Amino acid sequence: MLPSLEANVKKPDVRGSCSNILGQAHRFIGVAEYVVHRNVAAFQQELSLSARCRLGLLDRYEAGEQISVSYVAMTGGYQALLDALAAFDDETAIKLAQKLGGRPTIESEHDHPFDLAFGYALKGCVLGAEDAVKLVLDFQKCCECRENWDFRGYSSALKIAMNVDGISVAECIDLIIRGHGNQCKRNGVFAGTEDEVLCVWGVGIVNLLRWRGVNVDSSHVLLPGALLRPWRNGSVR
Repeated sequence: MLPSLEANVKKPDVRGSCSNILGQAHRFIGVAEYVVHRNVAAFQQELSLSARCRLGLLDRYEAGEQISVSYVAMTGGYQALLDALAAFDDETAIKLAQKLGGRPTIESEHDHPFDLAFGYALKGCVLGAEDAVKLVLDFQKCCECRENWDFRGYSSALKIAMNVDGISVAECIDLIIRGHGNQCKRNGVFAGTEDEVLCVWGVGIVNLLRWRGVNVDSSHVLLPGALLRPWRNGSVR
């Protein structure tokens, strides 16, 4: 279906739905390429293309096109940012982070408080914003709620990224993987999606840690070391 999806995007895609669907397709293909064929390059390429589809929607919206406001809300945006980080497409990650947020009317209608907290904390960490620590701590408080319990590993990871005292890196990875497994069941966030077989969010967040100079690794099948970016001793930012 990919050729037809690409053709649809070249037609008048007034509201952006075709670009959104194409982005979802690239993401699915990327995960499938790694899980089925262990093709790391294809995973990175497809996840990067997926993230760029979301970036394109944000660019078009800012240029005044009549893009559906749901495509410029925080939820899809920070998830695309995690995809860019998973692909270690730094350029796209930074551009996405710069364009996310700042749309309170849209966010109040289309984003859950959890997604807003996660999105702004992730944005702050990627950009090294002055208020990043505050945003991360706000996200941590959000994850202390019972309904968000399975995402504590992500708030812990962002604390590590910002040099805030907390649990160890190993405990953080364990929390991410256990929480991910829970969210693949029943009505979980990842149930029925390609994320059941690969923790893409986890790959993205660990790559962010490695980007910021944290020596972290994983050998779990859901968060494989083969998908992690090269680690440098010291922050690259």
